[in-house]
Amino acid sequence: MLLHRIHLVLFIIELYFILCSGKSACFIESNLKRISGRSTNYDNGSIICEYTNIPYAWKPKRFEPAKLMPIEEIFNRLFKNAPKKCIQAIDYFVSGQENCLYLHIYSLWSENVTRPLQPVFVYLHGGTFNTGTAQEEINNFEEFLLEGIIFVTLNYRLGLFGFSSIANEGIEPNLGFKDQQLALKWIQDYIYNFGGDPKQITLAGWSAGAAAATYHLYSEGSKNLFSKAILISGSFLNPWAFNIETERCTLKFCEDLKIQNCSKLALRRQTTRKLMAQYLLNSHFDHFGIQFPCFLPSIDVNGSSISEPPHLLLSKKPVNDVPVLMGYTSLEDNCDVQWGNEYSMNNYTFPSNNKKIFEIFENISIILRAKETKQNVDSLRRMADMHHGIFKFADVYSGYSKNPLYLYRFAPAHDDGQLCFSVEKGALHGDDMRFIFWKVEPPFSKRSVKLRLELIELWINFIKYGYPSPKEYTTTLSEPWKPYERVNRTILNIGGKLTIRKQKFSKFYLFWDVFYDCAMFERCDSLTKQMEKYK
Repeated sequence: MLLHRIHLVLFIIELYFILCSGKSACFIESNLKRISGRSTNYDNGSIICEYTNIPYAWKPKRFEPAKLMPIEEIFNRLFKNAPKKCIQAIDYFVSGQENCLYLHIYSLWSENVTRPLQPVFVYLHGGTFNTGTAQEEINNFEEFLLEGIIFVTLNYRLGLFGFSSIANEGIEPNLGFKDQQLALKWIQDYIYNFGGDPKQITLAGWSAGAAAATYHLYSEGSKNLFSKAILISGSFLNPWAFNIETERCTLKFCEDLKIQNCSKLALRRQTTRKLMAQYLLNSHFDHFGIQFPCFLPSIDVNGSSISEPPHLLLSKKPVNDVPVLMGYTSLEDNCDVQWGNEYSMNNYTFPSNNKKIFEIFENISIILRAKETKQNVDSLRRMADMHHGIFKFADVYSGYSKNPLYLYRFAPAHDDGQLCFSVEKGALHGDDMRFIFWKVEPPFSKRSVKLRLELIELWINFIKYGYPSPKEYTTTLSEPWKPYERVNRTILNIGGKLTIRKQKFSKFYLFWDVFYDCAMFERCDSLTKQMEKYK
């Protein structure tokens, strides 16, 4: 009771200073209780409200599912010092905290208290399920807010703390994914308090966030929690989005820490610092010459999050059959990807334990090493890492879903917004997200500003209506952008201008497609025949 009074007094003091400072205050009010947000005034008279660091769950216990925090618990409380990211390590630097399950809500203020509920955009950040935070990926979305779209970003547990697993020792898999589900439930229950429409929630993600969103399309625990999806540069078919051997990773982690009986209790006894120090040493695996984190989404035996491997989920009708907007960049190379020295295959991402298949893979490695050129190596790795998982998902999902899937290719004829230098001409992994959501220095050229606004318009159309170029909305396209289907494979190409064209597949995609059939379904005849051509 005393603590509650202290919170109330602090809230009243903060409210007093906000009002006395002359700034417009943003409030959520219910039964004489309030949540205060920061306000930003624009030259056109618009006011943007920011409600940051709202806990959607109680402080999580290490290696246990989080529990939803009702909105009643956050009234008249302040959250100024909440951590901005979940604990993670980048380039041997550890940052963040374990207590990190917060979300942030941004909206356009209106004095009209009876205005209709607004569409909601929920963003899942990337980072291979081991790093990242939304604030580092998107920091410029005013155009969306001024169009009446409510933005929500959220944190979820990462790496060892979010995706380790030992079923018999009480460490459930996919805790980070379950955090996302809990946040979606919180948003579904309470977003109307912030003016958002729970029936118009678009779930979006980039890279690992896009892969997570595809899992939500097929997860019973995410049923009816969103009505549209935007998937940028990723799907759960990408090799960095699934690990069938996560339990093996966790046991190896304990072994390296000299823990004899690997269990939830044993790992809880370790300090965060000690766990992260060991994580930095050897928590990766090699796939086709690319280094990926070991702690990734995996099968949940209880089926509450991910019931089957991605390739089997995709062979069924989605649980959440919703319209999808999907995009990729022309190159999809990553600035900081860790390359191995040679082709390497393992069974961390492939569900088969058939020894014959791995003999085939080893033969492929030998043949490719003998025939490799830099161009072939780069193209095959790029297809293995990114493009194949995106194209394959679009092909199969569009066949099972009753709703449309729209696919775009981002390939501007300039390097505005490009994060790092590339010898090849084209857009890198994340360049389209930076193009839309970053404030860049130096500023974009005039043609880039025009292209950016055109792309934003298509996104806004999709969030509002479920398709990017409706007749009732002015669009920059000279012809309709039709849904992607396996027969016609219609896509939007974003180059110097917006054009409609047919998706083209390279020889490297065709190789990886038969490789996929062999690895996932043990259909290897086409692969062995194709490899004969390389000898």
